[in-house]
Amino acid sequence: MKSKIFRKIFAVSLSALMLMGTAVSVSAASFTQSIQTAAVLTEGKFSYSINDDGTASITKYNGNEKSVVIPSVIGGKKVTVIGDKAFEENKTLVDIKIPDGVTRIGFNAFSWCTSITSVTLPNTVTYVGDGAFNGCTSMTYLSLPNSLVDIEQFAFASCYSLKVAALPDYIKRLKRSIFEGCRSLKTVRLPSNVERIYDNAFGGCSSLVSVYVPEKATKIFSLAFRDCSELRNFTIAGKDTEFDPLTFENCSLLTIYGVKGGVTESNAKKYNIPFSTKKAPAVSLSTLSSDSIDYGESVTLKASAINGTAPYQYAVYFRSADSQTWIRACSYSKNNSIAVTPRSVGKNIIRLKIKDADGKITNTDYELQVRAKLTNNSKISKSTAKSGEEALLTCKASGSKGYLYSVSVRKGKYAEWQTVSGYSSTSSFKITQNSPATYFYKVTVKDSYGHTSEKTLPIRFTR
Repeated sequence: MKSKIFRKIFAVSLSALMLMGTAVSVSAASFTQSIQTAAVLTEGKFSYSINDDGTASITKYNGNEKSVVIPSVIGGKKVTVIGDKAFEENKTLVDIKIPDGVTRIGFNAFSWCTSITSVTLPNTVTYVGDGAFNGCTSMTYLSLPNSLVDIEQFAFASCYSLKVAALPDYIKRLKRSIFEGCRSLKTVRLPSNVERIYDNAFGGCSSLVSVYVPEKATKIFSLAFRDCSELRNFTIAGKDTEFDPLTFENCSLLTIYGVKGGVTESNAKKYNIPFSTKKAPAVSLSTLSSDSIDYGESVTLKASAINGTAPYQYAVYFRSADSQTWIRACSYSKNNSIAVTPRSVGKNIIRLKIKDADGKITNTDYELQVRAKLTNNSKISKSTAKSGEEALLTCKASGSKGYLYSVSVRKGKYAEWQTVSGYSSTSSFKITQNSPATYFYKVTVKDSYGHTSEKTLPIRFTR
């Protein structure tokens, strides 16, 4: 009897558990569905989701434009996150504008966007995720804000064209492989608060010439600078900064400049690395605001230096690549922000001269491409025509290359624009109107750099 009662109780309990499991399963499915629904919200060419705090994350870019401006507000929500893989492997993206208010760049957010040439993060970004810009092989310029406090491993690895990198002061740990394989990187400014530099952080940076490690750094891990074959001047400000026999593997030109009588000196001698208590030569950490501009525009050189003897003075000269005559843009001064306006189209050379307090001078050259200014030369074959009569709209541009044309029309000055043709290579349109009035045709030309130029052309149709 007790056995039967127990079996009944067990059966009822088992059924209840199964029902509970089903209920939990249904609830989880509903929850998953709500997440999926949020994840596929779209506005324009962007997919986005809503964060717990009511802000938005950009989860996917669905377009193929070369120049992209990420919205600061989407779906009425402030954009604070560029999500994981949002732009991953976008091969057409050349220029990206990230708005103020974004605080996080997610995992692989821009990885292997191989056409991106420069990246400027706003002063609100505090976090850059694992591999965020890994494989951006065309990126030459990188501006990181002082707000940044954490950069994950591989964040800028394999950025083959990157030449200069300046890291903000609040970064305390340079994580594994953060700049691994950046084979064009010549100079890097480490954060003043950096404490640890992890394995392979700069592995394979075969153009790296000079590094200054601030005093707070306590340890440089194994292989951190492996295969930096051009690394010559390595200044360690801390007396007791540790490193091991493999930290500088295959760095045969290296000399460590440091303070006498500490762990740094004893390790250098122990591992047969030349050590000097003298100051290393000054090295430029300067950057250009752009590596290509339109003719008539200016480019700004932000000058800074490490090593040598501070304070520094800066002078700037420029010339076209076809000329040997240097033009002075700025005599020696402490001014470290210098605007340069080249005088010729094509490749230009900008030379920065740095003079330290001991009078030693270091020269650094930068290449700048100057494009002929984009000009919209579109026209209509006649200024007046009879209703129903045809006129010819010819779209034409000069000064650049790779033109695409977009045409819109409106009746009178205050009507809304109506699209005649989206961007295409079509450059000739027959136009006619049956209703007498003055019509305005707007031609927008876009070149291969993503620059645009608009021109509005009127034509009056009569009875």
